Amino acid sequence: MTYRYTDPDGHEIETAPETHWGGEPVVTIRARGNGATIPVRIPLDRLEEFIAGARDAGRQAARQEQHAPATTTGLVVQPYRTDRGDPAWVFRCWGTDSCDGWLSLDHTSQQSAERARDRHVAEEHGGDPR
Repeated sequence: MTYRYTDPDGHEIETAPETHWGGEPVVTIRARGNGATIPVRIPLDRLEEFIAGARDAGRQAARQEQHAPATTTGLVVQPYRTDRGDPAWVFRCWGTDSCDGWLSLDHTSQQSAERARDRHVAEEHGGDPR
């Protein structure tokens, strides 16, 4: 079974079960974007560690967002740094009567985060964010 995720910028991550050198079972994650594909093979005995690390990164990003300035609309688009120190953008909706909230991480530009915000508002709030 293959799982795919595509971010708002069109970059894709695909996971697939495979057998690596020497017959070792692995989960291969292929990151695609900007004309390149990078495979990363994770042995099954390290998979939970990888997943836990990804969850921790999400929690850290959420903690950074908790310190974001409040807005009257409950919508925030702001820059931050990833764990590796790379610049990124995040969109956060703090929730309303029609929405439980939303966190969208690792956008490569402010425009990408704003597109995610606009899409969320149209789909979940039935309106225009401006």
